[in-house]
Amino acid sequence: MKVSTPAVAVVLMLYFCPGRGSASDDGATRPMLNKLTFSYYNFSSGKQGADINVRHTFKSSTAWIGGYRETAGFGQARLGYEYDYHHDWLTFVPSAQAATRGFLGASVYGEAGRRFFGIGGFGRTNLRPYWNLGFDPNDYVEFGAGYRDSDGNTISTYHPRQPPRHRPDEHACIFPTSSPLRLALDTRLGPRARPW
Repeated sequence: MKVSTPAVAVVLMLYFCPGRGSASDDGATRPMLNKLTFSYYNFSSGKQGADINVRHTFKSSTAWIGGYRETAGFGQARLGYEYDYHHDWLTFVPSAQAATRGFLGASVYGEAGRRFFGIGGFGRTNLRPYWNLGFDPNDYVEFGAGYRDSDGNTISTYHPRQPPRHRPDEHACIFPTSSPLRLALDTRLGPRARPW
C-alpha cells in the first residue's frame, strides 16, 4: 500500500490538533479526542503485518481511517463512522465501514437497562475481503447481558451467532476497569454448523 504525503499530513494534523486528552487547569483529565495507533503483527504462519489507524471522537460519534499491509501482499485502506446514543437506560450504537477491495459493512449494538442490562446487536457485510482488527466477527447476531457497578465498571457476557462460514460459537466476558487495563475471557466451542 502506497501512503501519500497528503494522507500523512492529514493524520498528523488530526493527531496534533487541540483537544487531545490532557489535564486542565483544575487537574481534571479531558477525554482524548484523537487517537493515533500503530500496530505490528508477527503471525505464526511467518507473515508480518502493519497497521496505522487514526480516530477522532466527536460529541456523540467517532470516525476513523486506517490502513493495513502484510508481507504476503494483502493491503487494505478503511474508514468508518459510529454514532453513540446514550439516554438514561438505553444505549444505541449503529456503525458503518467501507474499505478498499469493495468491502462494505454495517452493525448495530444496543443495551437496555441500568445496573443490570440486556445486550443485542447484529452486523452484516457484503462478504468482500476485509482485514478484521476487531474482537468480533463482522456477520453476526448477538445476545447477552451485563452488570454495571456504581463507579461505571461493567462485566458482560454475550453470545454471537454467525452463519456456518464463520467462527464457531463464542462466549466472552469482558471486565473493563477504571484503569487503562481490562480483562477479557473468550471461549470458543467447537465448529458447529448452525442454521442462520
